[in-house]
Amino acid sequence: MLNNCVGVLNMKLQSIKSTKQMKKFIDFVLKQYPAQSDKIISRALEINQQICNENPNQSREVLVHTKRRIYPAISVYKAILENTGNKERAYRTIEDCFNHDAKKAGRILRMLCKIPFSYKFVPKIMRRIIHKSFGKKAGFNRIDYPNEKGKCHIDMIECPYFNNCVKYECTELSTVFCNTDDISYGNMHDKLFWGRTKTLARGNDCCDFILEIKKTGNIQ
Repeated sequence: MLNNCVGVLNMKLQSIKSTKQMKKFIDFVLKQYPAQSDKIISRALEINQQICNENPNQSREVLVHTKRRIYPAISVYKAILENTGNKERAYRTIEDCFNHDAKKAGRILRMLCKIPFSYKFVPKIMRRIIHKSFGKKAGFNRIDYPNEKGKCHIDMIECPYFNNCVKYECTELSTVFCNTDDISYGNMHDKLFWGRTKTLARGNDCCDFILEIKKTGNIQ
């Protein structure tokens, strides 16, 4: 019975060209909501398809964020809410899934930072990654602070993760995405300082990305 159910779901996933993220969510739903999983997953796929249909012709840079991460999260969150009415539990399911991946990424980053002196290059690498994948073409808008040796400081003043959660009336879900940054980057190396102080999702005017080599006076 379960194998047949999974087979049908796999066909649905393939039909909408879903993402690895959606498949991960389905695994979590199967484990956490065994009695309601069929209805939740079916509804989540419907919502995901509807959202994709409402936002056609997005660029590749945008789709990396929307189709691969944002839309699946919103879809599963809303489907759980519809079927359970439990907002806190729905939030925790999405959080658990993203945090699982963030912890894995954090472990990999810590391993890489064990390479002698590699931590010194991390702020510069982060700046390059943000410029490449989190620019205007991807739906972001940012303020770049002057380059300082050993420091990356960027304020994100517009973010599609936050904007889409607002658009689809689940603003509270946007904090999940912010939290993954703290998990991934917050403990990379004992000589690196992750200094996030605010995010759009938490009601601030921007999301600040501050990563620097620790100096005397850094908050720890």
